[in-house]
Amino acid sequence: MLSSRIARANSGEMNLEVHLLRGFPQGGVLSALMWILVADGLLYSLNSVRYFAQGFADDFLALVIGKDLRTVCEVG
Repeated sequence: MLSSRIARANSGEMNLEVHLLRGFPQGGVLSALMWILVADGLLYSLNSVRYFAQGFADDFLALVIGKDLRTVCEVG
């Protein structure tokens, strides 16, 4: 499970830090199935509202473009 994980984004003077609290255990019996169920719905939802989102294996990418990090954070 995720424990003490932090995702960070920096752009110029803007810094964003998110503490990750949830996840699936690596190598767990149900991890792949749970990932597919969660990721498939999320990818469909994001792409249907014209965000660019992709999934590959156990990774996920959502791309949001804006003039600066503050604008990108406000898009969602």
